[in-house]
Amino acid sequence: MNQEVAELLKNVPHITNEVNEFQAAQVIDKMKNMHATLLFEPEGWQSLKDICLGISGIPVNSLTKGWRDFAAELDLNFYEIGCIANYNHEDYSELAIKTFSQDKNATIDKILQAIVNIERWDVIRQSSKSLHHLYETVLSKEYESINKVKLTDQCETYLEFQNAQKEIHKQLSQGSVIKAKKLPILFATLPITLKNVKKQRDLYSVPYSEENNLKPEGEIVLVPPLKRPIEAFTALLDKARDNTDNIIFTEVYQKAVAIEEEESFKKKNRKYEKIVMLTYASDGVEFVKDISAKFRTPREGKLPIGVLTLGEQKNIAVNNPEKFVLDMFPQVDYIVPILTPGYFKSLSQHNIHQSTFTNSNLDEAFTSLVHDLMCKHYVQNNCLNDKFRCLIPDLYTMSITNDDNFLSDPTLNVWLPLSDLDTLVSVMLKN
Repeated sequence: MNQEVAELLKNVPHITNEVNEFQAAQVIDKMKNMHATLLFEPEGWQSLKDICLGISGIPVNSLTKGWRDFAAELDLNFYEIGCIANYNHEDYSELAIKTFSQDKNATIDKILQAIVNIERWDVIRQSSKSLHHLYETVLSKEYESINKVKLTDQCETYLEFQNAQKEIHKQLSQGSVIKAKKLPILFATLPITLKNVKKQRDLYSVPYSEENNLKPEGEIVLVPPLKRPIEAFTALLDKARDNTDNIIFTEVYQKAVAIEEEESFKKKNRKYEKIVMLTYASDGVEFVKDISAKFRTPREGKLPIGVLTLGEQKNIAVNNPEKFVLDMFPQVDYIVPILTPGYFKSLSQHNIHQSTFTNSNLDEAFTSLVHDLMCKHYVQNNCLNDKFRCLIPDLYTMSITNDDNFLSDPTLNVWLPLSDLDTLVSVMLKN
């Protein structure tokens, strides 16, 4: 009997070799065209949890590699890994995946391949079920978005359902990478040392289209990124200045006509002398209306100053607020932070989810991203502050100007009390 059993087991793959590799290959193949941002969508949370729990939950020893080895396999550099190690507010494995997912080519199969490379087969086994569920969910959603009917309604048996999945997967593999349809507030929570603005811009450069994924690459029609971002304001400058006729940024991408020469742009009929972006927390909302009204009021024979806030552009910005901020930041003439106690608190808190966005909290959700861009601009501009002009409400002047966060931040060192807003407007109009 023992001899018969031994004979039967002779051709059975060893659990630590062929079986592991076969199981990994199956799940990796399914994830080849799915971007890592899907892990941060509700349908991907369980998969993300399983991966991070497996890597971070077992102590590192001579036989088990941990998150550092995993991060290195994701091509994070020495400094990025060091920054993650010094960041105590988030799971190290999750932070490594989040940093990696800024790349437009950061697909889930590469995350799984990194796990295979460090021979953490337990993580593959632990996450395979939830990854398969993610795979089925994404495929069903893609099918439904194109055909306007549920995949399950089209299949009478599970075998038909599996065959349909294989066919959809085959088509998807020939199309563009599937990203989260509404990219999560993901990169706003990254420490500045781990942000890669260039990669984020590349990732966001082509707006997600439900129709892109089931078409071969050659048939996909993409909207190219603007080569000269300032030209997009041609359309913006034709909009009225008051609050009832807001700047509608849909036309920035759809109807803006590029101007051949910079001088031609400057000489074109303008409606604004300057464009400013306000950035503020919830306790600064009460001041925004008056500030915007003063900026938008023509004076001294000059054109008014245009004002941009995320709250006023919620319908446009909410679909992809990170891209909106990244695109608008270099196009405005000035960034105007409204410094309040809540502003400094918002720089270290990222607990607002897309489902809770309102006109009043959308700007607060992205104060940190705007501030990070300010810091990068300041450094790249040889530490010359030519773009940031702060306003401090008079009742907060004493407390803010003695705050350590304010005193240690060179991007905030040019400021005026709110009562001197007219002076700031005059200076902007003269420059």
